[in-house]
Amino acid sequence: MFCHRCGQSNDDYSNYCSKDGIALRGKKLNVRLSKKETKFCKDCGSKTEKSDLYCNSCGQSLFEVKEKKSINKIPNVTLEKTSLLYSLKTSGISFAIILIINIIISLLGNKTIDDAIVREIGPFFSLDYINFIDFTLISNFIKLKLISGVGKGVSGELSYQGGVLILAIIPFFVFCIIGILNARKDCKNSKEFCIKNSLLISLFYGLILGILTMFGSGKFDIPLGIFDLNLVKKYSFLTAILNGFILSILFYLIGYGIYIKFRRKNEIIERYKYLFNGLLTLFTGYIVSFTLFLLFINRTMIDTYSGFVDKILTLQMPSYIWYILNFNTFHVNDGNMLQSFSVINTEELRQIFDSTGMGLIYVGLIISFMLFFAIGIKMKKSSKGNLVKDILYFSISYSLFMIAFVLVSNIKVQVSGSVSNIIGRNYEGIFVGFKVIGTFIKSFAFSFVATFSGSLIGKEKSTQEVEAYE
Repeated sequence: MFCHRCGQSNDDYSNYCSKDGIALRGKKLNVRLSKKETKFCKDCGSKTEKSDLYCNSCGQSLFEVKEKKSINKIPNVTLEKTSLLYSLKTSGISFAIILIINIIISLLGNKTIDDAIVREIGPFFSLDYINFIDFTLISNFIKLKLISGVGKGVSGELSYQGGVLILAIIPFFVFCIIGILNARKDCKNSKEFCIKNSLLISLFYGLILGILTMFGSGKFDIPLGIFDLNLVKKYSFLTAILNGFILSILFYLIGYGIYIKFRRKNEIIERYKYLFNGLLTLFTGYIVSFTLFLLFINRTMIDTYSGFVDKILTLQMPSYIWYILNFNTFHVNDGNMLQSFSVINTEELRQIFDSTGMGLIYVGLIISFMLFFAIGIKMKKSSKGNLVKDILYFSISYSLFMIAFVLVSNIKVQVSGSVSNIIGRNYEGIFVGFKVIGTFIKSFAFSFVATFSGSLIGKEKSTQEVEAYE
């Protein structure tokens, strides 16, 4: 191999000219120079130091030339027609699948769900007034208002916002599967993850839900014997767009990230590694808390509340536990009193769990810390630059996803007028969930400290790499 500058003849395995040190391989050559720690030169056997780039005896390069794995990057251009059509088609198909499943559920599950509603709210209310459109909107946590009137001077309004995460299981599986399929296609084509398409899919889905709210709203009467209860049902158009966007993008990214991590194709998402690492860590935390709750903690709960709030606590507890394990404060206002639960102040928490349950909460706290601790060790090995910056970006990403779920899942119920008297319950001012700002601060602090602690004992990667791009 000859030097293109001075013409010096060099061995074929040389990376630089032995005379003027110029790189012998063109910049367009897609290679990775990998230097592993070695104590002896593989060519002459002379002893080498860790900092040596070449053998001091024979001049042999200590780098190993490897072909670089590359991906096809999407051009940075304005929105293309094909991208818009693809995103619209994907969101449309997703919505159609969710709608069909909810039609089946509304047909097959009417009796069971109807009985539960009658037991909770009263015999006057049944699924005759709830259809598949309501199921679809409720599963996406769309804000609902019921405006009532039963005669002159008698009226009221009930507003419900938020939802129990288990209701979102249908959108979760649909968008998670779509994310997996798109990740599979991108891996097959060695194509970089396109955040633009993901955002468009979620935006179109939110807009479709917004349009659906127009069909879901309406008027109906409920006979109560001596008079009829007139109800006007209204879904929030803006909440439909926002919640539809948030839920679909989160579920899509979870599916995409799971496939990429499973196939170990991290180069596909290299530009968005903080985004995926933060979200998949939260998803892993949900799995941990759900497993703890399902196998152990649910048996240790003390019946503190009754009725509506009790149902929420039971169904939502797996997700609440993970937030509590991140030192966040859980707030419950059942219309009569406000209570706050935290691992810092366990007095209130002991009203929900017995001594065994509290022990399991502490075990979960250790598990959550060790999860971030292990991530810190891994980041120390894989970091290519400023480790503190990597941990900082990861913690910010994780905390933002934490508050994203808080925004859509916090339960808020407001009642005005005579509605509470009609249904015989006091639901005024109900709030179940976490504060947004407090959740971000505490989640960030906990994840950063635990991850940074792991990085302190982690070992740096033993391979030095230099990449040459086309």
